[in-house]
Order: sequence, then structure tokens, then C-alpha cells
Amino acid sequence: MILVPLRLIAAACIALSALAAPAFAADEECLEGQVFDVAGCVDLDTVMADDLQLSGAWVRAMQPGQKVAAAYLSILNRGETADRLIGATALAATRVEMHEMAVENGVMKMRPVEGGIEIGPGDRVEFKPGGLHFMLTGINEALVAEDEIELTLNFEKAGSVVLQFPVREPAMIKAHRH
Repeated sequence: MILVPLRLIAAACIALSALAAPAFAADEECLEGQVFDVAGCVDLDTVMADDLQLSGAWVRAMQPGQKVAAAYLSILNRGETADRLIGATALAATRVEMHEMAVENGVMKMRPVEGGIEIGPGDRVEFKPGGLHFMLTGINEALVAEDEIELTLNFEKAGSVVLQFPVREPAMIKAHRH
């Protein structure tokens, strides 16, 4: 039997992991605000609810006189079965609806999403400006940049998930401020 000192084994493991890490990490170039973990690149603000990965949550800051706000995020289903987003609530708004934007006959139209949104295995659903979004109505106090509100998303399988949504100004509005 050959006996190898424990320090030599530990040094060999460290050396091998250092050699393998750059090749593995090179395949996954994460964006700013992301970290690499066993699931790949994930946003720092990622929340897991069962097999659902929720990230990038934010609410558009309200302009003077505005009565509604829109909220956005990304939902990735890392599981093997579908789930359905069936609704949302917020303390800051009397009503939260899921809406979609679509061009019909050259005209951009917004309409409520009926029946919820299915998130299939491996699918990503993006709530983003110009597409799916949460419409918050009945807001008592204007939402301004640097505020944060809480939304509760309700899923058929994952149940109720409470998320913090920071309030931000869209980049194009921020760029025009002097």
C-alpha cells in the first residue's frame, strides 16, 4: 500500500480545480449583476420558488399626474413540470393585472391576460416594457425611483411568492434628465 501525505492530495486537488475552472467558467460569461452558480448565470436578485427562478424584478417610476404603474421580471422554470402564474397582488395598489402588448393592424394594443400564464419546463417568461407586464392601478402614493414595493405572485404549484420590486426610472427617461 502506498501512503500519500494528506497535504500532497489537497495540493493536487486545488491544482486540478484551478486548471478546470477557467475552461468551465469560459462557457458561462455572466453579465454585470449576475453570479455563476450550479444553475448557470443567475441575477443577484434571484428568488427560487419550487422550480421557478424569479429575477430582475422592477417597477417603472411614475411621472407627475400618472395614476398607474407597470412592473416587470423574468420567470424561468427549471423543473420538469409546468406551472401557471394565476395572478398578483400588491399593498401599494388596489389592483394588479397581467397585461400583454401586441400590434394589431399596425396599432399597438394592450389587453389583460385571461386564464394566467403557463410556464412550461425549461421555458422563460419575460415581463418587460412593450410586452407582458403587471399593471398596477389604484396607487395611493406616486412610486418614485429608489422606492421599493412588495408584490405577491400567485402560482398554481409554487403557491404565493412575495418579491421586492425596486422602483426605477427607465434608461431613456434617466438619460434625458440634466
